[in-house]
Formats: sequence, structure tokens, C-alpha cells
Amino acid sequence: MRRVIPWIHNRLVWTMDEAFWSITLQQFKELDQYLAEHLPRTQRDDDWGTISYFFKEVVQQRREEYQRLEEMEKEAMEALRRCLEH
Repeated sequence: MRRVIPWIHNRLVWTMDEAFWSITLQQFKELDQYLAEHLPRTQRDDDWGTISYFFKEVVQQRREEYQRLEEMEKEAMEALRRCLEH
């Protein structure tokens, strides 16, 4: 872990484009779970805290985007229904 976490941290690119990430979201989730079970909290807080923050923000952004798209779809369906009623 002494090499893996700094490697990921040094290659962390603050973008939503997965092509630039050093690990995938799925790999992050697996590694985060492993670290939670095997590393003391003090060892996880520094670089891993930054990495964890980034991926949690990615998940939040995706969730918000999904909700926004669902709302847009709902509004479009309501507009279509109103048009068809007249």
C-alpha cells in the first residue's frame, strides 16, 4: 500500500472523464473497502483521503446528473401529454 496509494494520488486527474483516471470507479470501491478493513484510520487519512474525496464527488455528480436527466424526461413527458390533450 505504501506504493499504491502515492501512485494513485500522484496520477489523480480532477476530471469526470474516466479515460484520464489512474483507476476505475469500481477499482476504487474495491480498494476503499479493502483499506477500510486492513489499514488503521490514521494511515488512510492523508493521500487516500484526497483520493476518496475525489471519487465520492464523482459518484455524487453522477447521481445529480442522473436525477437531472430524470427530471428533464419527466418534464418532457408532461409537455408531450399536454400537447396531445389539446
